[in-house]
Order: sequence, then structure tokens, then C-alpha cells
Amino acid sequence: MTFGEKLLYHHNHPAKLAIDVICLVVAGMLIWQQHLLRAIAVGIGGPLIASAIVLAFAGVSAHRTLTWPVVAMRVAGALIFWLAAWYRSILYCIVGVLIIAAPWIKTRSRR
Repeated sequence: MTFGEKLLYHHNHPAKLAIDVICLVVAGMLIWQQHLLRAIAVGIGGPLIASAIVLAFAGVSAHRTLTWPVVAMRVAGALIFWLAAWYRSILYCIVGVLIIAAPWIKTRSRR
């Protein structure tokens, strides 16, 4: 597996996904309370550290359904979630979460 493939597929590692979800929620709570710098540290720093650990130490397997547009969709959903948290809009927070979950729901419904 090339480094580019490993860089793509590490996004579906269970440990990486768990850290991403935890950091998304914690950063959203911090943004809701208007603690922007803390939210940036948690929302970006946590996933970066998790990525480095997974890429260095964990085994990564290929997932046919994971592509760069799916990763971009997850990032866009996180940004929408955080922007909605800044403006304290529960409706758009839910929209952001649905955007993040849409590729996962779509692949699960095909099986």
C-alpha cells in the first residue's frame, strides 16, 4: 500500500474515527460557549495527533467506499457543525452531523 492510499484509508480506522467524533463534539461545545481558540486546539489538534499515531503504528486496510470526496464531505460537515455551534443553531448542527453521516448511511443501506 502506498503512502497516499494509507493516508486516505486511515480515516476509517476505528481509533481515528472515535477521536474524530469526540473532538468534533468537544470542539462544538467549546464553540457554542464562544471559546474559539480552545475549540481550534481540540477540533484540529486532536485529529492531527490521532492521524499521526494511526499512520505510524496501526495497520490500515483498504475500503472500497472511501474516497477523497467522502473525506471532503466529512470535513465540510464538521465545518458546518462548528459554524452552526458558533451561531447556536441546533437545526444546522443536526444538518452538519447528517452531512458527516451521509456517506456511512449510504454505504450501509446498500448492504
